[in-house]
Amino acid sequence: MKNRHVVSSVRRSPSLIGRSVRKYLAESLEPRRMLIASGETLTGAISAAGEVDDYTFTANAGESVVAGVMETLAGSALTPRIQLISPTAVVLFTATSTIGNGSTSFNLAVSGTYTIRITDASGAQTGGYAVSLAKLGGAQLNSGDGGAVTSGEYRSGSIDVADIDIYTINGTTSGSLVSIAGELTGQPLNLQMAVFTPAGTNVYNAVTGAALGTTETLLPSTGTYFVVVWDEGFNATGTYNLTLTSVPATQVVDADSGVLTSGVR
Repeated sequence: MKNRHVVSSVRRSPSLIGRSVRKYLAESLEPRRMLIASGETLTGAISAAGEVDDYTFTANAGESVVAGVMETLAGSALTPRIQLISPTAVVLFTATSTIGNGSTSFNLAVSGTYTIRITDASGAQTGGYAVSLAKLGGAQLNSGDGGAVTSGEYRSGSIDVADIDIYTINGTTSGSLVSIAGELTGQPLNLQMAVFTPAGTNVYNAVTGAALGTTETLLPSTGTYFVVVWDEGFNATGTYNLTLTSVPATQVVDADSGVLTSGVR
């Protein structure tokens, strides 16, 4: 609006006016830049053709990233595209789908400011979206499901639009970690689960339609481990259950577990 006001109130040559209009158009197409924290889901919109929305965060070499985007209005014209761009301007992944999509980048090569870039795949359509980030390790923003889990605890969670759930559990050097997740009956989720060390190194990553689990033995370090759950395509929502068990550790006891006496059935 400021440039338009100047053009209308001051006499300029056609060439000067042309340069002002080109400058205004160029500025209007510059990426919108916002900060995003690990564990956070933000909503935004591609409100004009060619718009670029950038979300930035800092990460250290050796850490890992999971990021995804999903439209907020089912059937909208927007075809979300998400890219992860390194501090040195290298595109680490690009994912596109009519509803949503995302990807991972494990064991990052350099420290610095990373960018999640959201656009429409064609550059011509508009619409609302949600974008989420999990950056492992480091501090996490617990904005819903997720958070600290006691060994042996049974948890229920839900995957909302573009949701990524980050759980934490203590592990011990040379100990073991069992992680199990399963969707509830009739859910459309295609669950994906990944496990990361306190430093953010990925030690497990798998996708399945309904349930999945892993046992990680000889853990490399003592500290807070991360178990991350999301819908693999970032195109469905639903509910699931999760159990994490760390050994050695004090265990949660319920009706189906606890101390056994030798010889007792």
